[in-house]
Amino acid sequence: MQVGNLDDVCAAAALRAGPTSVRVDHDTAVKDVYTFGGQLGAGMQGVVFEGTHKVTGERVAIKSTHIGPFAGAGTRAAAYTELETLSHMHHPNVLRLMGAYQCPTELNLVLTHIDGYMLIRYLVEVEKEGHSPVEEAKEKHMLLKQLVDAVGHIHANGVVYRDLQPKNIMVSRSRPRVLTVIDFGRAIHLDRSDRIDKARPMGTSLFQAPEVEKRAAYGQQADMWAVGVVMYLLISGKMAFAHSVSGLYKAGPGTLAAQSDSI
Repeated sequence: MQVGNLDDVCAAAALRAGPTSVRVDHDTAVKDVYTFGGQLGAGMQGVVFEGTHKVTGERVAIKSTHIGPFAGAGTRAAAYTELETLSHMHHPNVLRLMGAYQCPTELNLVLTHIDGYMLIRYLVEVEKEGHSPVEEAKEKHMLLKQLVDAVGHIHANGVVYRDLQPKNIMVSRSRPRVLTVIDFGRAIHLDRSDRIDKARPMGTSLFQAPEVEKRAAYGQQADMWAVGVVMYLLISGKMAFAHSVSGLYKAGPGTLAAQSDSI
């Protein structure tokens, strides 16, 4: 089944953000509940800050997205879509939505705080630690299993992630290592049998399936291409493909160091 224009898909998904398992609080300001710390990063629509619950002291991450009159319709739709998709995710390897606060100009999502590394940084750190090849292989195999489980859970909830790449995958500092898929800013609802057609590529080209780059019809299966590329990177420390003038998917992997700046 073709679902057509991507803007229509996002708009429909935003309308679906009706009842969710997380109640959106319109009456309380997020800063009345949490103290904001430093910036942790930036997602597709908003900025992510460290936060601390004023009563319990629990550390969280707070993604703040501007949805006021000067925000684009696409930004607002994507913010509500992220709220709606995350509200259905309940998996140890998927970022957990803990709460949501909305005022006229901002939508704030309270998320699990992850003490860890982005995947590229993890690969650098694990190499420094100097474990035996067998120990390192076991750890990476465990992380790959967690990644496949996470993507399977996302797909089982009728969602296509669309942006699987190293900066959206975190690995815990502590052992046993825990992998977490973060940033659902480009995820949308899309059942396994459905396809998006003629959509602008949304993620990082080195991790996107050929049909996505060609703006052909694609669905959840495109996420599995990205899983394969991430697997290759995790196991070998190299990229599976390199950019070329004649096309993206040129055989002849580059080194991790050469590729990390563009990821």
